[in-house]
Amino acid sequence: MNDEEKRQKKRESDKKYYQKNKDKCNEKSKKWCEENKEKQQEYQKQYYQENKEKKEKYRQENKEKKKEYDKKWYEENKEKNLEKHKKWYEENKEIAKKHSIKSYEKNKVVISAKGKNDIITCECGRTLRRDGLERHLKTTIHDKLISNKQI
Repeated sequence: MNDEEKRQKKRESDKKYYQKNKDKCNEKSKKWCEENKEKQQEYQKQYYQENKEKKEKYRQENKEKKKEYDKKWYEENKEKNLEKHKKWYEENKEIAKKHSIKSYEKNKVVISAKGKNDIITCECGRTLRRDGLERHLKTTIHDKLISNKQI
């Protein structure tokens, strides 16, 4: 029996053992993960670094497929995700507040510009941008057009 056959035989016996003792194996695994968080994180970082290129390549080659899968998964798990989000928000209100403040500070210009470039029509009949309405209401042109409209 050569090395490859021995490995194959070992894999099969491990699979059988796992099938018989799933709960026990999962419990051990969880316990180990809790006790060795740093080792696990280090392993995950190392694995990510080693397989980063493969992952990126796969994503590039299968963009449409992934997009389709993600959309389908989101639709199937919509309620579950909303519950998780609500639960997380309740547990982490402080973090959420900090995040929203940071987000506002980062995008202040974009947020304040929203709606300002909308074209509206004043009661006098003049069309203008929303951000210029307040200034327009104080002009003599507005007053003249309103007085002409009432006659």
